[in-house]
This record gives sequence, C-alpha cells and structure tokens, in this order.
Amino acid sequence: TFALMDGLRPHAASFVNYARGETTAGLRVRLISNDHVETAKAVARRTGILSKAEALADENNREIFGHVMLGDDFAKKVGGSKTLQTVTKSSVQCEYEELEDMEAFSAIAKDLRVLARATAEHKKLFVIGLKALAVSDLLADYEDPSAEASEENKKSALKKRLLEAQCKVSVTGEGISDVDALKEAQVGLAMGTSCPAAKDASQLVIMDNNF
Repeated sequence: TFALMDGLRPHAASFVNYARGETTAGLRVRLISNDHVETAKAVARRTGILSKAEALADENNREIFGHVMLGDDFAKKVGGSKTLQTVTKSSVQCEYEELEDMEAFSAIAKDLRVLARATAEHKKLFVIGLKALAVSDLLADYEDPSAEASEENKKSALKKRLLEAQCKVSVTGEGISDVDALKEAQVGLAMGTSCPAAKDASQLVIMDNNF
C-alpha cells in the first residue's frame, strides 16, 4: 500500500486555538471543504475545530447531521439564496440577502463544525447565511439613539452598526472553488500559495499559510 499525506502547517492548530480563544479573538472557526468527510473530520480534529466528543457524537449518524454535515445535505435543508430583503429602520432602508430557509440555517449553524464535500455554491451559501443572521439579529434588537439625535446621526449610527455586524464573517481560501465565498465575505483571507483569482477576491493574504 502506498499513500501520500499533505500535513498540517506547523502552527495551524495553535493559530486556530488563538482565534477561538475567549480571551483572544473569540471567533467561531468552521471547516468547509470539498474533501471526503473522513478527511475533513481528521483535519478538523487535528486543528481543534472539532473536538473528540463532537466527532464521536456524529459517529453513528449515517446522514452526518449535527457537528459534521455533507454539502448536498446542507443545500437541501437551507435552499438557495433569496433576493435582497428590505427592512426600514431609522429612515434607512437596509437591504441584505438571505437563504430560502433561514430557520433551518440558524439551527444548523449553531452546532456545525465541518461541512464536507462542499462545492463553491455551498461555501457561498454558508457565508450568505452567516451574514444574514448577523444583520437580522442586529435589526431585531436595534434601538434608535436618543430622541435628541438628528436624523442624519441616526442613519450614520445604524449604517455603522450594520457594517460591524457583517464584519463578523470572514473566509479563508486558496482555490478556485473558494473565490465566490471570499468575495461574499466581509473579509476574505487568501493564502500565500493561493491561486491568483483567490488572491484577487481577498482583502488580505496570509503569506506563511499558517491557518
């Protein structure tokens, strides 16, 4: 038997741990990959994205829902993307794209750690869903500034909050299949070894690939 292994970058696990740390960046890190589900799970386990307990919890679930999911199953549950939704707050028309079934997406996103066999469309849909959740949560809880504030100040405050909400979604990628998701994310992060299209679609390039 002969096999090849593309190993993890030396500091990848520590950087993921730093990104997830509540006292550091406090990010929720997920792995979305076109790899076979077992390969994706192994990488997620070694980098700390998927815990041993989470991996075991899905072990006997043949449909692979929960912490680990297949791209086709994800797409069937959430549907495609809808046209822009329009909500008016503080005299500002807020337009944002959402998925056909945001309720299903919200339930999936809460626990999902690994999305395997994911196509470019699946990756883009996941980013659209995360951005829509951030914006809809903000609009639901948003309260206008004080009554004394001018209409212009109210509009400015809401626009700033909306931008902050969408900035919560970042994507890393290096291949052609990552380009749409990199463009859709508020912050796209390519790798030093990424294809030119992925670099062009990103705001930052991580030159040492250690993530």
